[in-house]
Parts: sequence; C-alpha cells; structure tokens
Amino acid sequence: MKNDASLDKALSNADTSMIPYSGRSAVGASVSSNDGRSAVAYVQRYSSFTIMDIDTGTWNVTISTGGFTRFISSMTVIPFPPNASTQAVHGGTDPMWEYVSFPAVALTSSTDYGYISGTVRNALQQPLGGVTIEAPGAASVTTNAQGRYRINVEPIAGDVLVMASKTAYTTETSVVSGVALGLETSGIDFTLVSASSYKGFITTNGGASGYLPGIPVIATDESSTTIFGQAISDVQGFYIINSISTGNYIISPQLESGETSDPGVIMQSITVTPQVRWSTFTIANAFGDISGRVSLGDTSHPITAGVLLVASPVAVDTAGPPDVNEGIRNGTTIYYSVSSDASGRYTIPVRGNAPYYLYGWYTSFSGVDTSSSSKRSPLGVMPFTVDPGVSVSKDITW
Repeated sequence: MKNDASLDKALSNADTSMIPYSGRSAVGASVSSNDGRSAVAYVQRYSSFTIMDIDTGTWNVTISTGGFTRFISSMTVIPFPPNASTQAVHGGTDPMWEYVSFPAVALTSSTDYGYISGTVRNALQQPLGGVTIEAPGAASVTTNAQGRYRINVEPIAGDVLVMASKTAYTTETSVVSGVALGLETSGIDFTLVSASSYKGFITTNGGASGYLPGIPVIATDESSTTIFGQAISDVQGFYIINSISTGNYIISPQLESGETSDPGVIMQSITVTPQVRWSTFTIANAFGDISGRVSLGDTSHPITAGVLLVASPVAVDTAGPPDVNEGIRNGTTIYYSVSSDASGRYTIPVRGNAPYYLYGWYTSFSGVDTSSSSKRSPLGVMPFTVDPGVSVSKDITW
C-alpha cells in the first residue's frame, strides 16, 4: 500500500480548481495498519509513505506525528494482481480523497493517545463480536461484527495489560510492551472459548448453618496438573469459579494439614448453560483463628518487641512457656504459637470446634539488660471456643 501526493503532470486550464493544502510535510510521521501483519512505516521525503507486506482485506490506517493524527478507515487491499499497490486514501475510504487521484492526507486531529488493536475469535477461529476490551486508564471498547477492536491508551513506557471478556466465554489477557503517542500496536489478538461458572458451598456440618469462609477451591484438568480456575469461599461459605472453559474437571478444596473433606474431590463436566453448577464440600477439623493486640497499659501503647503467644486446649500451669521437648512432641496435646508483629498484632490459626486457653510472654530490654515479663492471659472466661472459619478477638495487656 502506498500514498504519493506528488503530481506527475502539469495542471491546465481544463483541470478542476483545487484548494491548496497548507502546513509542512509530515516527514517522519508513523503510519500503521491494523491488519496485524505489516510493520510500522514512516513518511519519507516529498510526504510519501509505503506500508510493505500488508495483508489483503479491509483495514484502518493511523498516521501520527507528535500530537497530531489522522485515522483512515475502510482501506481495502485486494489479492490480485500480486504485489499491487493500493492508495491509502481513495474514493472508498473515510475520509475519501478530496480530489480524484490526489491522495493527500492532512493531520488535522490532535491526540493524547497511542492505540492497541486486534481481532477476537472463538474456538473455531470465527470472528467474535460484542467482546469487551479493557486496559488500565482507558475507556473500554467492544469488538464489531468482524471481531475487530481499537482501544485508545495513554502513552506509557511500561507494560499494558489488555483484557478481553464476554459472557459465557473465558476471559483472556495479553501484555503489550509500551504504547507510544499516536502509534498503533496491532495484532493483539484473542481467542475466547465457551465457558461457564461453577458454584459451590463449603460447610462444616453438611448444612447451611455450618458455612465456612476462606477455603480455596480449584478446578484442574483430569490429570490434576493444570489449574483452570480458582475461588475462595465467601463469608457465607459460597464460592464461584468464573469463566471456566467447557470440559471435564476435578473440583477440589485446598485444605490445611489435618483437615479432611467429604467428598475429597468432585468430577464435573462443565457445559455452557444459563444455570451454574453446584457442589458442596463438608470440611472436618476446619481451622478458625485467634487474633488481637498486645500492649502495655492499654491498646494505645502496643508492644513492638515481639510477644510469644501460645494457644492450647489445656491450661499452662508453669510461669514460663512450655518447653518444646520430646514429651510435648510425642504427646497428644497440640500447642499453637506465634509472635506478635511490630505493630503489636497477632493471629494464631487453630483447629475449629475446640476450647482454648491463651497466654503471652514478652522480653523487655533496658540497655544491655533483658528481662522476661510475667505470663498474661486475656480478660474474660477461659477456655473459650473457636468455631471453624471464625476469628475470635483476644487482646492481652501488661
């Protein structure tokens, strides 16, 4: 495809009068097509340019230099004869030439953007219209009936994440390395396959009253090697794996050591349907947690040195923390311990449906001397019960 506005014949008094173009030649302006094959061309001396190896079909051309641009649509490249040249502006383009056989283009529009374009197809490689294309900081666009899109993106030197999505199809992303002012990056194509959603429920007792939040659930292929979707149960115990492509999957909860699930996994065939699929996992020995703050006097004076906290189903009768010796390691009593962080907060994951005692110890510093504090417990009744999936708040103050 070429464009050459130079006249190869002298004007005579029989020619149509022409309004002269003003301004300067846009030498160095970038010229790009959204065919996805050709490389960017640049305007040469005498204002001409040629895009080499452009694919056959109907495309859009963007010409830009600095903050000025011109968008030319409906530029058709025919397959015959081979190696033929097509003028970028002619009677069938928009804008069309102002004078027959005079394909001059004026960069009259200002722009603050670069451009990303491509085509979206389905699994059969057919154009897919109505697909939403999104990029950070850009207004979303929708593909046309031919599956094509063009999105305006603010210039950036770093990576741009482009996302394509449509109901009942998978959501796909692609990374574009940098977007230049006025320049179009074409060939960012997507293939979306038919997809559905998979919904389920996590419980500790098989019923709605035992809802369990915070449990990861994944969908893998039948070899259990590739993860195709994942979700985490919400505050009501429900999870939804969205945009999972049709096919056969293994649905499984991801459990902590000691937790078990009934069933362990679910074999599920996912089909495109207006109704989501359902599954329920009953988790035994599920975890909850104990969390809170450690402070001196009141919570406005947090202990930042790191407090040792121990939770246990039995009382600790000694002044110091339990010694982790062979007897404890081989015993049946489980001790859960953590250190508080620099903000004076802590969280201890513990097995749910069990009563717990909670104790804290910390070491204070005075110059080169150290001293250990006395054992402390939270106010209130001990032991206290921690339910599965529930966080129990307990503050300890010295």
